[in-house]
Amino acid sequence: HRKVIILCYILATCSNLGLDPTIIFYMGQNRSHDLDSSDAHFVDVIHTGAGILGQWGPNGHADFYVNGGTSQPGCLSTSLIKTLSCDHTKVTPYFIESINSKNGFWAVPCTNRISYNLGLCNPSSDKEYVLMGEHVSHKARGIFYLSTNANKPYALGFPGGRRPPYIP
Repeated sequence: HRKVIILCYILATCSNLGLDPTIIFYMGQNRSHDLDSSDAHFVDVIHTGAGILGQWGPNGHADFYVNGGTSQPGCLSTSLIKTLSCDHTKVTPYFIESINSKNGFWAVPCTNRISYNLGLCNPSSDKEYVLMGEHVSHKARGIFYLSTNANKPYALGFPGGRRPPYIP
């Protein structure tokens, strides 16, 4: 274990991905076991059920709030339990799709959900958008928001249908 950690710091390649980290086991006062940016050289977190079953964060170097971080499209059910568990587990198909997505899950830097929902997060350059998922840049820092489709394919591609500034 120790050798792996040393190698990670030498190569600067170790990363940790949080897929809607749960709040269930960490509701006490001791937050020392929570996922945070000190856990790896790069920690990215994808939030889909934040504040309900998932932690609100931010937890990593880059935190992505999909569809505002809660209430995922396609998850509404007559059962509250099914809706909430769907929001929390929807992170998995998003990440899986990110591996081979031709469109990509492009996110905009934004300080909070209200600003994002009001359309106030408009980067000055296309280079400020960040690709979420498997191909995230380890240089990404901050809080990011993005929207998805309710059904596959979930990724909407680059905002406005424009060509992204780079393709990993």
